[in-house]
Amino acid sequence: MYAVIQTGGKQYRVAPGDTIRIERVDGKVGEKVNFGSVLAVHTDDKKVLLGADAGKSYWVPMPAKHL
Repeated sequence: MYAVIQTGGKQYRVAPGDTIRIERVDGKVGEKVNFGSVLAVHTDDKKVLLGADAGKSYWVPMPAKHL
């Protein structure tokens, strides 16, 4: 499973366990950050959800940390 998210004017392909480097977001170190713009989700069932369907179906939590 993976998702395509948008933050800081850029798009990222992310999967469980991935670490990405992004622009500054609100949140403290160790908190989970919710990305509001989930553009697409490719599920384990080989389905692709786009637009509003992707955003409604999946929440993408990621722990924040300084790199």
